[in-house]
Amino acid sequence: MKRILPVLTVALTMTACFKDPPPSISKPMFYYETLCNNPWGPALTTKQDTVAAWLSRHNIRYEYLSIQGEIFSSAVNVTKCDTLTNRQIVVAVLYADTSKAAATGFKSPY
Repeated sequence: MKRILPVLTVALTMTACFKDPPPSISKPMFYYETLCNNPWGPALTTKQDTVAAWLSRHNIRYEYLSIQGEIFSSAVNVTKCDTLTNRQIVVAVLYADTSKAAATGFKSPY
């Protein structure tokens, strides 16, 4: 009994010190980019910095931002503005700002 008490004390102390990882604070959202009907401007001049500045101006906070895919090669010759570019803007939007992001056209996969 004398040996078990110190072992149990150490075990309880160790489990009390461990913390669970923080819960996810963001939700992935995406936007299918068009040639020129994007809220931040035309696709041919869009970079991550462009989208980041636009999100900041609209007070949409996020954890990360990524532009996935490439604009198709003949995009310069297309005059129809709502043509998709084969690129997708992916943003991990903080939960508090998901409604603002959804109002601007971002969608959630779930």
